[in-house]
Amino acid sequence: MERIEFRVQGSAAEPYVVVFERTGDNIDARCTCPGSRMAKRCKHRLSILYACTDGIVSGNLDDVGRVCSWMAGSDVEAALARVDSAEAAWKAAKGALKSAQDAERAAKGGTADRKDSAGVRNGTLSQFHGVPRRLIMARRMRLADR
Repeated sequence: MERIEFRVQGSAAEPYVVVFERTGDNIDARCTCPGSRMAKRCKHRLSILYACTDGIVSGNLDDVGRVCSWMAGSDVEAALARVDSAEAAWKAAKGALKSAQDAERAAKGGTADRKDSAGVRNGTLSQFHGVPRRLIMARRMRLADR
């Protein structure tokens, strides 16, 4: 078993402890943040898995690359592939719905494209299930480089 521990500065005064353990193809990750303790999503674990070093105060930034190298062939890589597939299906369904709504508006003589009060087009999301968009994009760019 391999084990790597990070200290990540979050919103609390004391840094959170993020631990990754690898046994074979299994990666286990734990964090002391409130979200993780309440069995919710933890951006600290995902940030490290997406090779983001922001907030790491433990000084072992090179270990982020080691943790990321564990991803190939792991259960976490398989789970994230399922998330990517689900996101692609969601985007396709969202696109089909928007097309249908635009066609209905056009048939009624209305405008086909709407923006909210912030000037953002319908359905534009800055986050996907609590994961900052920049982390998802960084992961996609890293996968495209393979």
